[in-house]
This record gives sequence, structure tokens and C-alpha cells, in this order.
Amino acid sequence: MLKRSFLLIALMTGVIITSTAQSNYFGIKGGVNLVTQKFTGSGISTTPDRAVKLHFGFLYNSMLSDNFAIQPELHYSQHGFEPVDGSGIDDIDFNYIAIPVMFKYYASEKFNIHAGPELAFLIGGTEVNGVSVTDETKETNVSLAIGLEFFVAENVSLSGRYLGGVVDIDELFDDLDQKTDNIQLSLVVKLN
Repeated sequence: MLKRSFLLIALMTGVIITSTAQSNYFGIKGGVNLVTQKFTGSGISTTPDRAVKLHFGFLYNSMLSDNFAIQPELHYSQHGFEPVDGSGIDDIDFNYIAIPVMFKYYASEKFNIHAGPELAFLIGGTEVNGVSVTDETKETNVSLAIGLEFFVAENVSLSGRYLGGVVDIDELFDDLDQKTDNIQLSLVVKLN
């Protein structure tokens, strides 16, 4: 009797693990960031034009149930903005290693809604008049994201996500807030 119970538990555990594992996957992603920075404070409220930047990296989608998943990601992500016309500056870049963690709700096999935080670490950026933006920007950036993903084929999806900065990344001025405002469009490919 004990052997049968153990065998039944082992068999059920194997079926559960196998069925869940079939939905889990590693993937690669890449695409564009349509990004700017919002500046507020000191009587200023401005948002420069969006710049087109790149992002690429890896992800792991782990199914928690039939409809819910968690997806940690690791990617390189460029942020920045288009300076005001006539400033003499071509482009402002902030280069980050980003770690988003998305909580996903699968409305169907082909469509999900996702949301979650993103922690990003500044690794480089543009120099303006001999000063790097890294000298004037905090080393970490925190954003909240919400988005949609649609599978166009079994192993390929298109994803759109809005990321809104929740922390001031300006290092110079106490009375000025600078926050990320990013629309991220991605192509995702499942690797397994």
C-alpha cells in the first residue's frame, strides 16, 4: 500500500512538473525604446521629444498556473531624449543594464497582459561639453511597467510595454525631478 501511494504521488508530481515545464521557456528579445525624460520642478514642466533607442536581452517565462506567469528579464537598454532644437546637442543617451520582473496574465494562449517593476543600473552615457551624463545621473533607475504581448507564431511574439519612472534620476538639482518615460516595442523569440 505504501509503495502504491508513493508511486502514485511520484507519477502525479511528474505529470504536474512535465505539464508546467512545457509552458516554461527561455527567450531572447530585442526592439526599440521610444523614450524621453520628464522634467518637473523649479517652475519647469517639460518633456523633450522622444528618441528612438535599442534594447536586447534574455528572459525566462515561468508558468505559475494555467493563466499566470512570472517573467524575469535581463537586458541592455538605451534611454535618453532628443534635446531642444538649437541647443547644439545631437542626442542624450543613458545606457542601462535592466532587470524587469513581469507578472503575466494569459487571457489566451496567444495573448497576455503583464505588469511589474524594472530596476536598471546605469553603465554609460553621452558626454556633453566634456561631462558624462553618468556624472549627473543616479546609478539606479526604478520604473513600473504595464504591457501587452501577442504570439504571432508558436515561438514568436510581439510585445508593447509602457515604463514610467518612479524615482528622480537627476543627481545635480534637489528641486528638479527627472524621470524616465518609455514606450518599449519588442520582438520575442522562444528558445525552447
